[in-house]
Amino acid sequence: MEILISEGKFDVWFFDELIKDSYDGQLYPWFFPKKEMPEIQRLIWENSGFEKANDFMLIYGDNGRVKTCNLFIYRLIITCLKHVEGTTNFNLIIDRDNSSHSNLTSTIRTILENIPNQPILYPPTPTLREYDNIFELIFRERGKVKLKLHTIHRSLEYQIVKKIHELKCPRDQELLSMSPHDALDLLALKYYSRDKESLIREAARELAGETWIQEILNSCLHA
Repeated sequence: MEILISEGKFDVWFFDELIKDSYDGQLYPWFFPKKEMPEIQRLIWENSGFEKANDFMLIYGDNGRVKTCNLFIYRLIITCLKHVEGTTNFNLIIDRDNSSHSNLTSTIRTILENIPNQPILYPPTPTLREYDNIFELIFRERGKVKLKLHTIHRSLEYQIVKKIHELKCPRDQELLSMSPHDALDLLALKYYSRDKESLIREAARELAGETWIQEILNSCLHA
C-alpha cells in the first residue's frame, strides 16, 4: 500500500497529474475537507488485504503542515499498523518554507517515537528504526510502516509560480516578488480563466523532469 501525504489540494492535483499515467493500481486523489479521517480509515480497511494493498495508492492533502504532521500522520500510521498486512509506504511531502530539512526530520522523528507508547497497540510495542532517511515501524511482525520525508525548497506554490512565470510571462519580474498564493491567483486569472487546477496540472507536467520531482516519484512508484 502506498500513501502520499501532502499539505493541501494544490499538492494533490500536482502529484495526481504526475502519477496517474504511471501507476497501474487504484489511485485515490483526495483532499481535506472532502474526506475526513473516519472515511480515510474506512478506505484503508477496505483495501487492507494483502492482494488489494499491493494495488492501492492514496494521495491526500490536508490543510496545513501542523495538522498534517501532528494529527493525520499519527492516526493514519496507527491504523495501518493495526489493519494492513505487509508494508505500507508513506511519502510525506511538506514545504520547507523557512525550516531546514533536518529540523523537519526531527519533528517527524518525535511524532513517530510517541507511537510505540500508544496503549491501543499493545501488546507488543512496535519497534522504530531509522536508516537512509527512512523511518520504519514494525508491529507484531505483521504490519510494517515505512515513512520517507520529502521537503520542497521554499514551497510547492513557489515552484509552480516560478515555472508558469517562465512559460507565460518571463519579463514580468514583479510577479516573482509577490507571495506565491497571490501570484497563483493572478496567473490563474490572466492565463487559465481562474482555473487553478489546470494551471497546477500544467506546471506538474512541465516540472516532471526536475530532479526533486523524480526523487519523489521514484520513492512512490518503486518502493
